[in-house]
Amino acid sequence: GSFGPDQRESSADFFPGEYTRDHVMARTGSAKLGTQAIVDGLRSGNSFVANGQLIDRLAFVACVSYPGPGARSNASVEAAAATAAANNTHINIAGCATMGEKLVVRPGAEIVVSVVVRDPVGTNNAPYSFANPSLKQIGITQPLNAPLLDHIDVIGGKVSGYASPGNLAAYAGLIGSPAASNASAAIAKVFNSATWTALADGTRKMTYRIPAISASQYVRLRGTNLPAATPFETDASGSPLLDFGSQGKIPCLDALCPAHMTVVSGVKFASLDVAAWSDLWFYSNPIFVEVQGSTVVAGVK
Repeated sequence: GSFGPDQRESSADFFPGEYTRDHVMARTGSAKLGTQAIVDGLRSGNSFVANGQLIDRLAFVACVSYPGPGARSNASVEAAAATAAANNTHINIAGCATMGEKLVVRPGAEIVVSVVVRDPVGTNNAPYSFANPSLKQIGITQPLNAPLLDHIDVIGGKVSGYASPGNLAAYAGLIGSPAASNASAAIAKVFNSATWTALADGTRKMTYRIPAISASQYVRLRGTNLPAATPFETDASGSPLLDFGSQGKIPCLDALCPAHMTVVSGVKFASLDVAAWSDLWFYSNPIFVEVQGSTVVAGVK
């Protein structure tokens, strides 16, 4: 970068954990946290990644519910997720699965999906307190170092099973090819301030049900500080746009916009570290649901 090693500003990269963090559930029991527990946690798949400290806690669980005495309420599953998020602990309930795990169910079952996140109160590691240039485009004044979670997308798709390495058309390909995409993947649910329950400490709680499940599938999460249809950042459904498409498009007009930004015809534009702090996301690992008699979800416990 163009700065010294003791300066937080950079036009090139970030220190480890300064911008992006991988949050891993390490199960140690009563033992002291060690490197093996962290490696085992990574292997388990029970983790999520967040940019810019957008969230710092996530409990994400899917539980099976059958009619009759075995029925589960939304409230009971959400309460379990809320406890796990508050205590930063694993959810270990029979008939439930979390990130990196699979839930095996009978056809016709309902799946209760609960999400509890914490949008931390206060500021993140960004060295800038001027308004986010991306949000300023749509009339929102929000400091770069105090981002707020705008919405969470639950994304679901069918599971197709293993692809043989010998079947090159199904095993590997370019972006957009059948091998590199899942045509069944779609946004299943969107949660925002109108549909989640907000607590004073930044916790956000939300739950929905998948009715009469018939095919093996997965659910995963993504969330962002950017509303849908933010110019050059998100499309009408809230999906992220390619970053290089925003280069030289989003002006940074605040007097505190740093000098190292891209300048076009005398105007500074969001770029480098400012562009990164403007555009924050978190992504969870998936939860798999295997329906008996449907595609087997191989390689996942």
